[in-house]
Amino acid sequence: MLPKNIKYLFLLLVCFFLSLSIANAAHFSLDQAKVRLVIPPGGSQTGEIRIDNISGENLDVRVYWEDWAYAQGNDGSKDFLASNSTTYSAAKFVTFSPGEFIIPPFGRQTVSYVVRLPEDAKSGYYGVLFFESTLGKYASPGDSDISERQAGIDVALRMASLFYIETKGKNNRKAEIGNFSLSGNKDGSPLLIEAEFLNAGDVDLTAGGSFNIMDSKGMVYARGKFKDVYTLPGNKTKLTAEWKNGISQGTYSLIATIDIGKSQEESGLERGPVIVKEAKIQIGPAGEIVSVRQLD
Repeated sequence: MLPKNIKYLFLLLVCFFLSLSIANAAHFSLDQAKVRLVIPPGGSQTGEIRIDNISGENLDVRVYWEDWAYAQGNDGSKDFLASNSTTYSAAKFVTFSPGEFIIPPFGRQTVSYVVRLPEDAKSGYYGVLFFESTLGKYASPGDSDISERQAGIDVALRMASLFYIETKGKNNRKAEIGNFSLSGNKDGSPLLIEAEFLNAGDVDLTAGGSFNIMDSKGMVYARGKFKDVYTLPGNKTKLTAEWKNGISQGTYSLIATIDIGKSQEESGLERGPVIVKEAKIQIGPAGEIVSVRQLD
């Protein structure tokens, strides 16, 4: 019977060599991780996604569609959901081919897609095309006989192309920003700024921007950037920013300039709307936040 510490070391080594096997096994790349389209009502658009086998093994690839939504955490990460299960799913508007294929070593395959919007389309639609390849069976660290590979588990690689589809001339890019709050600023702590953000339109919004804090004479005492937020229609989140140096006693204006069209701009589409909000803030003698009053 092996001592417990030796057993754990053995299992750790198994996991290490398993990860090396997976890393050196067949793998692939996609030429488009994100597809953003603007299509008129009743219109259609075609395209291709290229898959490259960058290994010396055959790749057996399966292609399928799912929906996605932004996960909690405000960092742009996503949850993947069953096809046609979300309010703004693009599943019924997208077809693709082929759905299964084998790519030879260092070979290439293209998957064609067609997006057709109905005449009554009027918002954004979203989904993800997954490309999945099973690498074969690898032993589990808990197997009693590591040499018996057939007793292992399937290891799959999965890559995705995210689809963002807008209806040309019919979308409503809109956000509501309010309820500014400030905290910190005492005992050398940074000044923290928060505001509620609601995607009140019907397309996805990536929003971010800047803030300036100035006195009545226009002298700027603090400036910085809000962290980007990522939302689908109806999502609520918080804009956050920080000023590390703190602000001394006084009455100031907080000017927040928020660009709600950053995702469209990054894709080479039209510049998004910019929202400007102002709040009056009062800082006490000990650096405490006395009041925050938003101006409509």
